[in-house]
Amino acid sequence: MIQSSTWTEYAITGKSVTPAAAQLGFPKHYKSGETTLFTITGGKGFQITFENGYTVSVQFGVSSQCSNEWDSKKNTPEELFQRIKDESNGKAEPESATAETALKSPSGSFVRYGESAEYDDVQSYMTPAQVLELLNYAAKL
Repeated sequence: MIQSSTWTEYAITGKSVTPAAAQLGFPKHYKSGETTLFTITGGKGFQITFENGYTVSVQFGVSSQCSNEWDSKKNTPEELFQRIKDESNGKAEPESATAETALKSPSGSFVRYGESAEYDDVQSYMTPAQVLELLNYAAKL
């Protein structure tokens, strides 16, 4: 358990005094030795890297293949660029019923998965249940 004095010292000095990952029981990141396995990507999604080194990217911003994607019949190119800019700098928090996903190997290459495996590196219009299936699949590789 982390001592409350650790948090007090941080609040007073502003210096990071976070205990080592081993003290907290977290596994080390496979590549960098860090414990951070979550990444926010451009304000429009996230990535999770598992202990086995596989990464799942889940994107649902305007430039992704999801229900939130930009529609050229409804929006102008200027509106598209503004939405991308807003998502990237955190001014917009996109919502979407589906997401675009990708599975990457520890070396960073795409791993084809699912119905689109024959023709695409990414999976389009994935439901939350499908994203969960992919996450579980990646964790077990």
